[in-house]
Amino acid sequence: MQHDRRYTLICGGLTLSYSAERWSRYSAEFAEFQQLVKAAAGRVIYLGGDIHKNAFGAPSATGTPPCYEIISSGACVNYLGLPFEFDCRRNWTLLELSATEVRVNQHDKKGITRYRIEPASWQYQALGRALRAA
Repeated sequence: MQHDRRYTLICGGLTLSYSAERWSRYSAEFAEFQQLVKAAAGRVIYLGGDIHKNAFGAPSATGTPPCYEIISSGACVNYLGLPFEFDCRRNWTLLELSATEVRVNQHDKKGITRYRIEPASWQYQALGRALRAA
């Protein structure tokens, strides 16, 4: 993960720390991943999915997660797989990368939850939730 880019994006099918099927349950492999993130000494963002909902996790001192973890389902994936409107989540995430910030906009059928990550400090700010008009 050595490069001269501002950010490192890692994409995976599993989450790092959310749900029963998470990467952190595989201790040896997860420890190796933690070391790679630590050695990168940069701005690492992990993009995962497979849990049919959106989630946002900041790096933890315990190392789980060792980097920002952004979870999003497919835009047309239902939670339970049922053909009914109540099951339709309409989850998706828009990640905007620039030299001055990282914006995370997590959409669902009720609204948008927004976060901002500041590159210099690598700290985040929750920008709140905007509800959709009924």
